[in-house]
Amino acid sequence: MASVICHFATIEVDLNTGPDIQDITDNLNRIIGRSGIENGQAAACIFGSRAL
Repeated sequence: MASVICHFATIEVDLNTGPDIQDITDNLNRIIGRSGIENGQAAACIFGSRAL
């Protein structure tokens, strides 16, 4: 049976007041690369007062 490996990381993204969108693709790719995990799934969750 294959083992399960979990990796957790956080990033902070400063957003302006009102509608604001930031591309975090590079941040996510960097985190995934550092994890050492080669196969699997990645999930990103948004937390904070501006998360809709």
